[in-house]
Amino acid sequence: MKYFHYSFITLVLLFLLSPAAYAQKKVIREGGPQMWTSGGGDIVDIPELAIFISQEGEKISVTNVMDVNVRPKGYEDVDIQLEDIIMMANGKRVKNLSELKSFYEDSKPGTTINLGIKRGEKMLIASFDKADPEKLPKRKMIIRQSGDEDFLGIPQVGLFIASKGKKLVVSEVLENAKEELPGADVKQGDEVIKLNGKPLGSFKELSSQYEKLVVGDKVEFIISRSGREHTISFKKPKDEGGMKVIRRTVGE
Repeated sequence: MKYFHYSFITLVLLFLLSPAAYAQKKVIREGGPQMWTSGGGDIVDIPELAIFISQEGEKISVTNVMDVNVRPKGYEDVDIQLEDIIMMANGKRVKNLSELKSFYEDSKPGTTINLGIKRGEKMLIASFDKADPEKLPKRKMIIRQSGDEDFLGIPQVGLFIASKGKKLVVSEVLENAKEELPGADVKQGDEVIKLNGKPLGSFKELSSQYEKLVVGDKVEFIISRSGREHTISFKKPKDEGGMKVIRRTVGE
C-alpha cells in the first residue's frame, strides 16, 4: 500500500515492468509520457539502476533508490545508495546536474559508465553499461505541486484517492484503469464515500481499512458524482514496490 501526507512538490514514479521479466501488468506511457503537471527542479533518471539524481546547492546526489528487484536484469549488483554524492563521470569531474544529464544522455548504448561517488568518507566507483532505451522498463512520472493533502495510490488499478478538505476524492485516474477496472464509471473529482460497505469519514479511516485488507481481498469503493452513486470493485493487488515518492520543499 502507498499512502502519503504531503505538502511538497511531489514526484511519483510508477515502474511499468516488461512482462518477460516480471509478472506485472504493462501500462503504456501516455500523453506527454511524463504527465508533468508542475515544475520542481531538474532530475536525472538512471533507469538501469532505478535511481534519481538531483542537485541541492553544489551537491549532486542520489535522492531516490528504487528496490533492486525493479532494475533490469544484469544491473542488480551495481553498488549505489541513497545520498551517495556524485563526484565524477568517466574520470571527469561533474560540476553540475546539467553536465551529468548531458553525459548520460549522450552516452551510446553499450558504453561503460563509471560514476565516481563519495559515500561518507569513502570514494567508490559505480560501474555499469548504458542500456538500450528501447529495452528498458517503461515508466510513468507525475510531478505535481499540491497543498496539505494525503493520498492513497493504487497504481496497479490506475487509481489515486486524496483528501480534499473534509472529503475524499479521486485525484488521478491513470490510463490502465480502463483495463484493470473494465466498465467502471470513475472520473477525477468523484467523491469516495465507502470502502467495503463502511462509510469513510476521514483519510485515516480510508488508510486504516485498506491496510487491513490482504492481497486478493475484495476492494469495493462507493463513489458519488452529482448525487449519483457508482461502485468500483477489484481485488487488492500485490504491492510490487514500483511507486516511490520524492519530496522537495518548494523553493529548493
